[in-house]
Amino acid sequence: MGVKQTDLQLLQVPNAATEFSLHVTLRCVQSGTVLGSVLGSLACAFQNGSDTDMKNLKRAFVHGGCTGAMIGLIAGPLFSYWNVQQMSTLKLYDRCYRLRFNNEELNTDRSCLVGATIGTVCGGSLGFVVGVDLAKLFSTVIGGKN
Repeated sequence: MGVKQTDLQLLQVPNAATEFSLHVTLRCVQSGTVLGSVLGSLACAFQNGSDTDMKNLKRAFVHGGCTGAMIGLIAGPLFSYWNVQQMSTLKLYDRCYRLRFNNEELNTDRSCLVGATIGTVCGGSLGFVVGVDLAKLFSTVIGGKN
């Protein structure tokens, strides 16, 4: 993802289906983590009302984010398999080629991977969810300004 390549190397997409599947799976994990953490927190807050304490809210945030990530990890390959079956070889190659030059998507993927890695090392499951959520938020805000 971060390796510098010449334009000729970027034109060559030897494993387009694998590259596309990795991208879709990574996006599903990112989206699942963000949605799961938000929905888990909201469900806990609505369920407990004004009696919600921070410990339960944090637990729901982490549980929702990790559950969403696992769902994304399972759904990503299924979505990509279905999409690859629907695409022609030329369309698949074109999609992978365009992904390589889309700096906004590359930066989002990179920042989420870095956020997830640093967060997991520093804080376990909570760090993973917070790292992915913050990376996704910052890359969306910064990417939206360009």
